[in-house]
Amino acid sequence: MNDHGKEMLDAIMRAMEIEKETFDFYTRAEHKTFNPEGKRIFRWLARTEEQHYLTLSELYQSLHKEGRWVFYGGSTVSLEPAGPDERQVAFDTDDRQALEIAMAIEKKGIAHFEELMEKTTDPQGKSMLRTLRDEEAEHLRIIMEKHNALKPAAGDRETSCTVTFRIEKDTLGEVRVPAAAYYGAQTARAVENFPISGLMPHPALVRATVLVKKCAAQANMATARLDVRCGNAIVRAADECLAGAFDAHFVVDPFQAGAGTSHNMNVNEVLANRANELLGEERGGYAPVHPNDHVNMAQSTNDVFPTAMRLAALRLAEDLRPALAGLVAALRKKSAEFDDILKSGRTHLQDAVPIRLGQEFEAWALALEKNLAAVEGAVPGLAELGIGGTAAGTGMNAEPAYIDLVVAELARETGFPLVRGANLVERMQNMDPFVALSSALKGLAVNLARIANDLRLLSSGPRTGLAEIALPALQPGSSIMPGKVNPVMAEVTDMVAFQVMGADTTIMLAAQAGQLELNVMMPVIAFNLLFSLEILKNTVPRLADACIAGITADRERCLGYLEQSVGLATVLAPYIGYAAAAEVAKESTATGRSIRQIVEDRQLLSAGRLAEILDPFPLTSPGVPGAAHQAENTTQGGDNNAGRR
Repeated sequence: MNDHGKEMLDAIMRAMEIEKETFDFYTRAEHKTFNPEGKRIFRWLARTEEQHYLTLSELYQSLHKEGRWVFYGGSTVSLEPAGPDERQVAFDTDDRQALEIAMAIEKKGIAHFEELMEKTTDPQGKSMLRTLRDEEAEHLRIIMEKHNALKPAAGDRETSCTVTFRIEKDTLGEVRVPAAAYYGAQTARAVENFPISGLMPHPALVRATVLVKKCAAQANMATARLDVRCGNAIVRAADECLAGAFDAHFVVDPFQAGAGTSHNMNVNEVLANRANELLGEERGGYAPVHPNDHVNMAQSTNDVFPTAMRLAALRLAEDLRPALAGLVAALRKKSAEFDDILKSGRTHLQDAVPIRLGQEFEAWALALEKNLAAVEGAVPGLAELGIGGTAAGTGMNAEPAYIDLVVAELARETGFPLVRGANLVERMQNMDPFVALSSALKGLAVNLARIANDLRLLSSGPRTGLAEIALPALQPGSSIMPGKVNPVMAEVTDMVAFQVMGADTTIMLAAQAGQLELNVMMPVIAFNLLFSLEILKNTVPRLADACIAGITADRERCLGYLEQSVGLATVLAPYIGYAAAAEVAKESTATGRSIRQIVEDRQLLSAGRLAEILDPFPLTSPGVPGAAHQAENTTQGGDNNAGRR
């Protein structure tokens, strides 16, 4: 094992120690509290941390012995609902202190998983670590919500944990905002106005928008336009958001007001409120940091939102690309394994000429390799940013130096080769980069569905189908038919592919719906594009690892079908003529006898000549089977039709 591998094992061991420490703490906290709500939450936290520890232990053993990552699809432990007799009361003082300790522990876990993600280049490893990181962030969110909602009463006791509100004002008047919320008036209006899908914004879009705000604050401080004290508070708040601490406060439905104004203001308000807290002020006062004047300085939703869309798509595409390359590699490995297995080809779902099973797998691999190239070809268009164009692409209220600085900061933070758009007006109007990437994803989805359907067909059976290959048995397939096992990974791949194809249609329609200086349909473009990337990047490695890698072939069944295939008559046509070959094929179909048997019985070719023509492997390569021997025979004065009677 190389030094990098040892370093990774040491880091995983440290993660196991953190999870053990966290589990022990939550177990003690559950036993010590007399509060029913506290017991329920600490019990849930302990059980999920235990699951994390066991997963990491399995991972450590797998990497140590085989150098392979393990799959982790997320915790199976759900937070139990409140019991009928459980009063929603606050924790006592000691429990509140326990929550503060818990926040520190969870932040340490998040930071460690982030560090591990940076160290590994394995796509499945990154996915696993990201899932663990996101679950720790969810723990932190719930703990912080409980902690922030508590207000001390007299002595060392707490008051009832009821929902309270604060009153904020915007340009339309007063708005009630939950007291514990980090968002503000405009977000509260959006929550009330758009209860459409029940979905939250994609985490990648949230983090990308927060990152734009962070880099904008840094650029505005560099130009001396933004006060350093306020700017640093915004940056600190952004870093906490990027770590997942406030995920629960980004609440605007993806189907919202045009252009993404509500989403942009949601981020502005969360950052402003958290920045003010860091400066010793209360939420909702917006002094000294204001969501519009400071967090949104030199920006407009119209340049922030499409920039965030680009960054989020780049990030998810970065995860998809190695996953897709892994699927290509898995198919190629099977292509080599199955390269000597002869079978009957099929066209129009009817018998056709011979083919090797490995050739089918190689064709699938090449098709997906081309899809990967198409995705990679669409990525550079996303790197040209329109940030700094502000409201209409003209750059009003944005200093020229700021534009270059914010692009440079974003490039540094993301590691992407980001550049300033050559024409910021065009960057704001034109949705072509998103259409191009979505089109590439649709092309990928089309091939994934086609391949999944072929896998389902070739594995159909086990007794009454083709059954030339067998897919790994992953779960029972029927609630009524015992022993039935279905091709579930191929089926889910189909469903994902159909969703991506539909999303592409939505993106196309939304992209052409822009008017003049702005496309107000950006939120639905963002939702569909990021959702397509998300489900593809999650499906592709599962198809590779849980399906393709475990496929086995039934060599005898493949050869048996080939021997019975009327498609072999095609091989004989150059020697006995098309009409005679057609007669042989018809007799084979009518009687069930093989092509070989009928040709021998009719004495159309000698047994030796027939064996040369039907030599299996030349049948699956360019050329006329048996032609080499025929040419040799002609050179020596032989009769081209010597074998024919």
